[in-house]
Amino acid sequence: HTLHQMISKRKITPLLAGVLILIQGLALVHDMRGYSATREDEGRFKQIMSILQTPGRETKFFLMGYASILAGRQLYTDPLVDSVHRRRTNELRYSPVWEELLKKKPFDIIIVSYPFEYNLSLLAESFKTDYELVGEIAPATETGIQTVLRARLLILNKRR
Repeated sequence: HTLHQMISKRKITPLLAGVLILIQGLALVHDMRGYSATREDEGRFKQIMSILQTPGRETKFFLMGYASILAGRQLYTDPLVDSVHRRRTNELRYSPVWEELLKKKPFDIIIVSYPFEYNLSLLAESFKTDYELVGEIAPATETGIQTVLRARLLILNKRR
């Protein structure tokens, strides 16, 4: 069916048709290749999943919390900042639930992007004292939008 036929048969509204034309027009002007997954992305993803699925170890990929579910592991959200405390004192800290969890050092293996993004700088000292660097995944070489998956990634093991 043509777009005109779909509108006349009321399969789509004229507004939706306009939006579709606009999106197609933008795709012609803007290079969309950077948004597509590449073979390099696929390889990096498989490497990350392999690390997260390490048997007998509790693992966490910071800033990509859903990766745990994809790896068949327990979901840990990313650390939440206590915004009420921050508004009162202008001091950045994690929510009490996350502070308690992090005191227990529950993760045996951590994957984290470097340089640290967002509120992960609060964990920098713990990463230095409680973990050791055991590997690195170099940043993606192919061009595209920068995402955590395409960043330089550090693999940290909890010190025993």
